[in-house]
Amino acid sequence: MRKDLKKLRTNFTPLYADVMDSGAWRALEPVARALHLEMKRLYNRDKQQPVYMSARHAAQLLGVAAKTAVKALQMLEHYGFTVKVADGFLGANGRGIATRWRLTDEPCNRKPATLDFKRWNGTPFSKTESRSKNYHRRVVKFTTYARSKNYHRPD
Repeated sequence: MRKDLKKLRTNFTPLYADVMDSGAWRALEPVARALHLEMKRLYNRDKQQPVYMSARHAAQLLGVAAKTAVKALQMLEHYGFTVKVADGFLGANGRGIATRWRLTDEPCNRKPATLDFKRWNGTPFSKTESRSKNYHRRVVKFTTYARSKNYHRPD
């Protein structure tokens, strides 16, 4: 047998059995599972640093709409597979810096894996929990000061 056939063709992405056996993994939607695999593919085991992932890049990798990618990122965070390390921002040169995510089943910054998905409390994911606290405010009809003394929006 030739020596070059014994070598791996490229890097590989491990998917651990304890991850797949967890209740949190079984509660995930297929899009979120696929995004988790894509994020693990981008993880560098030599440097052990967080993964940069924006909603736009996630949508491009999965071939879905941006809203679906946002939901998948929120699901991964809810079920404990990822933790947001730093929010994305606009850099000094005008290019955006993506949000950094720590994968909880991999070591990060020379610290061991936290395995947060094993401590999931069983609450199902709901899209409304991630909305802002002002989401349920009443909508007031547009009025001008000349027409009404009550021209401000109530809290």
